[in-house]
Amino acid sequence: MDLWHILHDEKQKKQTSAPVRHWQPPPQGWLKCNTDAAYDDESRTGVVGALLRDEAGNYITASAHWIPYVLSALAAEAQASRTGLQLAVAHGATKVIMEMDCKVLVDLWHKEGERRSEIGGILKQMEQVAHSLIDFTLVFVPRSCNVSAHECARIALSSRHSDEWQIPPELVVRALEHDCNHIT
Repeated sequence: MDLWHILHDEKQKKQTSAPVRHWQPPPQGWLKCNTDAAYDDESRTGVVGALLRDEAGNYITASAHWIPYVLSALAAEAQASRTGLQLAVAHGATKVIMEMDCKVLVDLWHKEGERRSEIGGILKQMEQVAHSLIDFTLVFVPRSCNVSAHECARIALSSRHSDEWQIPPELVVRALEHDCNHIT
């Protein structure tokens, strides 16, 4: 067996040995907001999705927005998180856990003194909105924990318009059902 096969086999073992994580509800009294974005580098357009649920995993609301111009994938993710935070506040949230699958943005959020970037203004706006809450936490999760928000963004991608849903669209319902089958 050559070195490539040895290394490749080891890499495959590592990838298959980790259990797949799934969405988990927030603690009692908290709401969880999942956000996601997509970006097209060629057209510089983007979409964002945000979905809000309570401690029992119950759907509260969701939104999706088409962005006709956005600077980068990171800027689209930042706009998704700002949209999600605004959605949570608009629905009376006081304690919010926001989950997203963009580690770079989560890391930037937690490094307050190092936010000089193309998304500094958006992070500042998020900070102002977050101060209106009793508590706010922004955390990184793998895509497997963020499927519902991803589906919201996909809807905006195909429709190229913005919407908010008090009743979830069918694509989102399927993602929510998938999540609920894994709640422990």
